[in-house]
Amino acid sequence: MLKHLYKTALIAIFGILSFQKSFAQCSAKTDLQVSATSPICYGGLSMVTIKNSEMGVGYQATVGDMAVGSLNMGTGNTLSFSISGLSPGVNTVSILALAPGCTGVYLTQKITIVVNSPAVYSFSVSGDTICSASTIAQLTITGSSPTIQYQMFRGTTPFLDPFFGDAGTSTTVKNIPTSLLAIGENKITVTATVSTTCQAVVLSANATILVNPPPVYPTPIVIGDTVTLPATTARILIKYPMTGQIYQAFEGAKQVGNSAVGAGKEIEMLIPVGGSNGLMAGSHTINIHYSVGGCNPAPLSLQTTILVKPEVITSIEDNLATSNFAVYPNPFSSEITITSKLKGQLKMQIRDAVGNIVHQESISNTQDLKLNPDLKSGLYFLQMESEGVRETVKLIKQ
Repeated sequence: MLKHLYKTALIAIFGILSFQKSFAQCSAKTDLQVSATSPICYGGLSMVTIKNSEMGVGYQATVGDMAVGSLNMGTGNTLSFSISGLSPGVNTVSILALAPGCTGVYLTQKITIVVNSPAVYSFSVSGDTICSASTIAQLTITGSSPTIQYQMFRGTTPFLDPFFGDAGTSTTVKNIPTSLLAIGENKITVTATVSTTCQAVVLSANATILVNPPPVYPTPIVIGDTVTLPATTARILIKYPMTGQIYQAFEGAKQVGNSAVGAGKEIEMLIPVGGSNGLMAGSHTINIHYSVGGCNPAPLSLQTTILVKPEVITSIEDNLATSNFAVYPNPFSSEITITSKLKGQLKMQIRDAVGNIVHQESISNTQDLKLNPDLKSGLYFLQMESEGVRETVKLIKQ
């Protein structure tokens, strides 16, 4: 109803309609040529042109029954005027010609004006939390596009070179050298330049990269064990370990034992002793490697000593035969034979004068074991065990 009243008000500008005049008396022409600028940006202006407009005739652009823009009077020549307020999408615009004292008539030609929508795009950024000893920090752009250019800023200063989003993914990760960052919070603004048919739209999002200094921890204390063969393990006690930190024991370049993880209390590491892979009799310098703060520095090292004493032989049979085992020949030059009265698995170890194991073997379901140990001439101790019975005899290699 209001639209109709508005149109009636426009007609009233030229006088009250006289019902005594016929439609044929109105002189507004309807076959004029009309054009308009299209497409336009949302919120922009479109320039409408009417060729050979009539002097004294008013021209009003409408979309449906809604007037857009203002009434423009004909000049007798080409008439140009702008209209705005069109909706995004395709707008069909008609021109209403209003001659004084006559009913308004629409020009035959209608015009189409396309209004482009504003750019619709969003993205977010997030930053790393790192230790100062790290070499890079990462900034992640979620919702990135390979057709959009991005630029990082610190304050109003561009930071590194502009870049496009990674292809084939909606997430782009940028590596930032830690040397370019300060300890503490580093606020980074990322702008995205989105090109449209109207104009370039610049959007922005913020992130913070936090650079932490290496944490300060108390220095752990390590204490090595003293054990006597035939012990199978020696302990290393680590006091004041760092929670979550991994500790590993080494003898020279060789890793010994399993790693241990700090959990807020003392750590007890067990190091193999004896056998083919354990520590032999003697003094062993053990280094404990670890790193600090998750910053991947060169490992720090703590040092301790494990002392492995040779086995104390409390009972040695000088005779070639014991109550359960017989050993011959003794002295020997290359081969010896061990005969067991017991039926179970026979295990034997040969130790030198200081207690180091120099040879060991075992055999199942037999009473005899022939040995060809590669030994230097000298005194040795042969330990034999079967069915829980253990005996030791002196052994001389010629």
